[in-house]
Amino acid sequence: MKVQLNLVIHAALAVSAMIGGTACNKTAATQAAEEAPADIESAYFGLSAEVQKEILGVEARPLSDVRKELMAKADKDGDGILSEQEKTDFKAQWKEMKDQLRAELKASLDKNKDGTVSEEEKKAGLEALGQQIKTAIHATLEEIRTAQQDMRDKIKAACSKSGDAGKPEAEAEPTALKDGTGRSANQGPADDLDAESTNQEIEKELNACQTVVQAEKDKMHEMLKASLEKLHAELDELKGKLGSIDEAQSA
Repeated sequence: MKVQLNLVIHAALAVSAMIGGTACNKTAATQAAEEAPADIESAYFGLSAEVQKEILGVEARPLSDVRKELMAKADKDGDGILSEQEKTDFKAQWKEMKDQLRAELKASLDKNKDGTVSEEEKKAGLEALGQQIKTAIHATLEEIRTAQQDMRDKIKAACSKSGDAGKPEAEAEPTALKDGTGRSANQGPADDLDAESTNQEIEKELNACQTVVQAEKDKMHEMLKASLEKLHAELDELKGKLGSIDEAQSA
């Protein structure tokens, strides 16, 4: 009986140890995630800025580049959005993330691979970042111009279509006024149109455009406004980073 009791006690202790070990392992696996910040994306931007200031003396990398870096690390399915599971998985690595970012930035600057970043290498790195930012600024300006021109073309096309659709068949200009056919010799050249009549036709087209496509124009304006606000914000951020680099280089 005593032997059986000892066996039961040993078995119970073994099970308790297994449960305790599992609990410890679980705690170790989740501790890093629990200590990580709630907003992992904003925290990553802040951590990147901290490492840049530490090594380069200035926050120089555009946020768009930092975000691409974050997504390359955390966005496992490549859909451009961090799911809750991806955030949780990434949080588990947070404890080592600063050391990882520091090592990556140093490796990108340490051209002679001696394990340190010299002043010359730091200067070269800032110059390279400055050129990248200038290229990005030009690209953003071009994107702004393209967005504006695209909106103009769409509105012109909509107005033209509306103007044609808004003209009753009976009010269409005679063929003779359009291409000169059927005009007598003493009626002047084909493009010698009556100014008042022409102005009236233009006014009709403008009124038709304003009436028929106003909602469409408003929608396009709102889309353009949202797009331009985003692009101008990116442009301001890039210019700010370029200014910071110039200050760091002249210091």
